[in-house]
Amino acid sequence: MKLKYDKLLSRFAFKFNLRHYILGGHAIYIDAAALLPGMPKHMLPGHAVACALYVEGGVRSCEIGTLMFGAAAKKELVRMAIPRRMYTQSHVDYAVEVCARVAALAAVRPLRCCPPRHSMPFASISKD
Repeated sequence: MKLKYDKLLSRFAFKFNLRHYILGGHAIYIDAAALLPGMPKHMLPGHAVACALYVEGGVRSCEIGTLMFGAAAKKELVRMAIPRRMYTQSHVDYAVEVCARVAALAAVRPLRCCPPRHSMPFASISKD
């Protein structure tokens, strides 16, 4: 069953029974810093939540915070795109269930940037 786009976003916000989200445009932004208040910025809370969403239920999202902007990052957000005319209510319900499971986890594993290896010209991410 296809829903009107504004109803889809508002139902996601209503079902995701946390106060750590922002509705905007065609996405929902989860405030990872508020969701994980004990995790410092250098441990990449936004990316840790994005990874936890993927590991827990295959829900893809994007970190917008320290990993993307470095020290200039003002917030630690996780962006979940909800494209228009793409998802049904069952898709949104599943994403909400995964978000709730990740939010209920006692500890999302922190991440850190590793120095580049000789064979790799870019930095990699590892679990602590």
